[in-house]
Amino acid sequence: MAAERRAEAAADLAERTRAERATVRLADRIRASVGTRVRVFLGDPLVRSEAVVEGQVHDAAPEWFVMRDDTGAVVVITTRAVRAVRGLAHHAAPPPGRVESRLGLGHVLRRLARDRAGVQVLGDAGLMSGRIEAVGADHLDLTDEGRLWVVPFDALAYVRTQG
Repeated sequence: MAAERRAEAAADLAERTRAERATVRLADRIRASVGTRVRVFLGDPLVRSEAVVEGQVHDAAPEWFVMRDDTGAVVVITTRAVRAVRGLAHHAAPPPGRVESRLGLGHVLRRLARDRAGVQVLGDAGLMSGRIEAVGADHLDLTDEGRLWVVPFDALAYVRTQG
């Protein structure tokens, strides 16, 4: 009977663990991986080599995370563009607080715009280079040799500083 109770308790614990794991979001695992080196796939590397980013996670919020790649460039990656990640923590960070939850993609992109950093933008339209002139609620304005590109956030995979 004691063995049966132990087996029942182990099965109950396993079921609770599975149920808890089912609530973990990718963004929570990325947030738990700040300081960790990861490899992020944003598409097929055989089709587009720039679709793979390797480096250390420096900051993260629910919609985005920031990495510093091997060249020292800052790469802002949209969480929704991630296709696979190698090297993430096995655990999850606690749910974000109210302030952290409100730090949308525009927040971090406005900082790059303020710094007037030259950037590469990888999105659905391909790879573009220029400077971020302005950041709206759901898009950014990228100038390239006097031409203006308006890029919706939903089309972004990453924004990388040219440094």
